[in-house]
Amino acid sequence: MKTSKTYQNKPSHSSWAGSLLLGVVLASPFSVNAIYPLGPSVTLQYLLDGGTIDSGDKHFFNFHDFTQAGDLFVPATQIFVFPIINGPGLSEEEYGIRFQSSRWLLNGVNQTYDLALDFNVSITEPAFRFSDNTLEVTGGIAGDASILIAEGVIDELTGDSLANKLVFILNSGVKLQDHQEFTHTALELEISKDLAMFTGPLGGIAFVSHFDQSFSQTVSPVPEPGTWAAGFAMTALVGGQIWRRRQQGAK
Repeated sequence: MKTSKTYQNKPSHSSWAGSLLLGVVLASPFSVNAIYPLGPSVTLQYLLDGGTIDSGDKHFFNFHDFTQAGDLFVPATQIFVFPIINGPGLSEEEYGIRFQSSRWLLNGVNQTYDLALDFNVSITEPAFRFSDNTLEVTGGIAGDASILIAEGVIDELTGDSLANKLVFILNSGVKLQDHQEFTHTALELEISKDLAMFTGPLGGIAFVSHFDQSFSQTVSPVPEPGTWAAGFAMTALVGGQIWRRRQQGAK
């Protein structure tokens, strides 16, 4: 795992020292390996305008509720979304998407930035269901600064909460990846995501290179023969009742 030094001291007020510190942080981010883009990117603006993006057997769509607040504004045309694969060649490959921008950077005193976004994802193979997913972040901090990304996962069809995840880069600790098994499998998910960046009163630097979202799946459970038989029997019973009502109505 590639990491950068997390500086505890207050950044220098001299311009050359500040530039050097920024260069070190940008050149050596905290990152997670074994994630690779699969194809060309689209802009977040394209997705917000109704576009979609596919990654393997995952279909991402309905990007909405995009908001930003704080001391930084990044146009959706400058946020890029890539299809990715997590762990290519491994027994459990995860397909997903990457959000990336060179504009996610705070450098100063008491600065904040918050981004919120919702979207949906489904599986194009009907024999499979979502079973778990992974949230990962690549970025860095220096001085008095923090980065957090929170995420909620909901079963779109039932409204059930399946997972809540958090990754962060703080002076007190680093968690670059959060992988969780879902409480039950699902065919379609709604994802709510929030990126928060801060610099404190001592001054600092916080930047996010990109954050990734990938998913695993499992084969949809196949009913036991007894379940199939019961289902057919119920269908025949209901069908017979409908036929008898129609015959009685005809008389």
